[in-house]
Amino acid sequence: MTLYGLYFVEMNQQLNQTRSQRVRGAMFPETLDEGMQAPQAQIHPGQETAVQRLSEPSQMLKSAVVNLINYQDDADLATKAIPELIKLLQVCVIVASY
Repeated sequence: MTLYGLYFVEMNQQLNQTRSQRVRGAMFPETLDEGMQAPQAQIHPGQETAVQRLSEPSQMLKSAVVNLINYQDDADLATKAIPELIKLLQVCVIVASY
């Protein structure tokens, strides 16, 4: 491979690496090292990149999935607790009727 070919391959690898870092940083900012920001690839300063435009919706989706998982855990816990609560209420009603 020629020197130019090696240079091209290396540049392409760096571009792919920074692209994945930008996407990871946009979708999962908590995975970035403290004080580190995802690299930016803005060509036009006034125009957002596709990664920047998708950053907020992807974080909202991630939060929604986490909330659904937590809701499912709460629903499972409530389902297990309801029969015990019914028994306790029945005992309270019996005691109160005396």
